[in-house]
Amino acid sequence: MKRNDYIEIKDTFNIFIEAWKTNTPEALSECFVPETACHLSVVSKYPCGSQHGIIGIKDFVKKTVKPDFFYINPCNFVARVKDKYAKQSATLVCRAGVIENDNVRVIEFSFLTVNSWIKTKDGWKMNDFKMDVVECSGDYNEFIDGWYFENNDLNYYFGIHLPVISGELDCPWEEVKEEDDIKDDQTKILETFSRYAYGIDTLNFTQLIDSLSDDLVVNMAPWGAMDKREFMQTLKFKRQASNTWNHPTQLDDIKIDNNNATVRLHRMAGHKQSTMPIEFTKDNYNAIYADARYELKMIKEDGNWKILRMDYFLGIIDLGIFE
Repeated sequence: MKRNDYIEIKDTFNIFIEAWKTNTPEALSECFVPETACHLSVVSKYPCGSQHGIIGIKDFVKKTVKPDFFYINPCNFVARVKDKYAKQSATLVCRAGVIENDNVRVIEFSFLTVNSWIKTKDGWKMNDFKMDVVECSGDYNEFIDGWYFENNDLNYYFGIHLPVISGELDCPWEEVKEEDDIKDDQTKILETFSRYAYGIDTLNFTQLIDSLSDDLVVNMAPWGAMDKREFMQTLKFKRQASNTWNHPTQLDDIKIDNNNATVRLHRMAGHKQSTMPIEFTKDNYNAIYADARYELKMIKEDGNWKILRMDYFLGIIDLGIFE
C-alpha cells in the first residue's frame, strides 16, 4: 500500500471542506459514494441527526447560511488505511460571520468528524460520515438558528440531540488495529497526540493507555505534576463536569532524534469556547489564534510513539491571519 492512498484521502477530505466553505455542493460527488450513510448532530429536524446519502450531505451544505466569511481549520487529522478500507477522523475549527459597517458578528464552533472510506474505481470516497458539533459561541444568530446546537448543561430529556459519534464504536484505532505502514515518524507522532485527544474528547479513555508512556510526567496548571495514573484519573474526574471537550491542535515545531522527539503544539479552539477569548472587529476577524500550547517529549517504545512528558501553558497566542 502506497503513501499515496493516505495523501489522496487527506486531499479528498479537503475537497469536502472547501465545498462546505464555499457552498458548492456539486463538488461533493468527488468525496462520497452515492449511498453514503450521513449523520449530523446539528440537523434541526431530527434528534437522531439523520441526513442520509449524497442528497442529504449536499442539502446540508446547500442550506448552510452564506456568511461574509467562513474559515475552517482542520486539526488532528488521522487516517488509518488497510487495503481498500480506511477510517479517518479530524476536528474542524470554524469561524463564520458578517461584516456590518464597523460591526462584526461572529460564530466560532468546532466539529468532530469520524468517517469510513472505501477505495472505488474513481478513487477513495467516504461511505460513512459522522459529524458532531462540540463547541459553539458567538452572536451571529442567523447561522446559529439555521442549525441545532445542544444546550451545554448536563441533562437529559426526550428528543435530546445525542452525539452521533461513539468514542468506542467509531474509534479509528479500534476499527483499523493494524494499518498499512505508510506513515513517516512525524505523521505517527502527531497521530499519537490525536489519539490522546480523541480519547478524552469522546470519553474513550482506553486510547490513552497506548498514547501515554508508563513513565509519563505531566505538568498542567492548576493541577501540578502528575504521573500517568494520576493524570488519567484527574482527566476522567474533570471530564464528567462537561458534555463536550475539544482539543484540536496545530503543529508549531517538531524535532526528531532517533527514538526521541520534542514537539510544540498550539491548541486551536477557545478554552471551552463558552465565550470568545478575543473580541473580533473588522480589522481582526480573520486572525488565527491559539488559546494554549503543549510542549511534549515523545519516545518510541516497541516501535510506537508515546508521550513521555507533557507541559501545558494557557494563554492567547497570535498565529497570523487566514488567507
